[in-house]
Amino acid sequence: MNAWIDCLTDLDADTGMTDIQVAKGGCVILQVDNAADFQQRCPEQYQALLECTAFINYRRVEVGNLPILTLMPIGFFQRARPIGKPEDISKIIDRIASRLAGDARTADEIIGYDENGLPS
Repeated sequence: MNAWIDCLTDLDADTGMTDIQVAKGGCVILQVDNAADFQQRCPEQYQALLECTAFINYRRVEVGNLPILTLMPIGFFQRARPIGKPEDISKIIDRIASRLAGDARTADEIIGYDENGLPS
């Protein structure tokens, strides 16, 4: 996944890492067909896709660029599934943030929460 992250982070720069380029300020939409089925059959890969997409955008925003990647899941999700409690989300973001050299902020400092404990 590291190579995937590196390739997709700079889709708006001519790095030679992909055949696809996006204009500055543009966005790539990754359509995931049968996403509900994918999530059920391959939960770890589905979660990795979500986390790595978020990391690509986080990595760009941290250096002053706009997010570049959007996921568009297509499929029938029978019931809404909670993504987790705010503290679970914080752990994921802390794990991603810890991979960035020199960034000592916690997820709470990155995200911020409102008075109801929801990400703001």
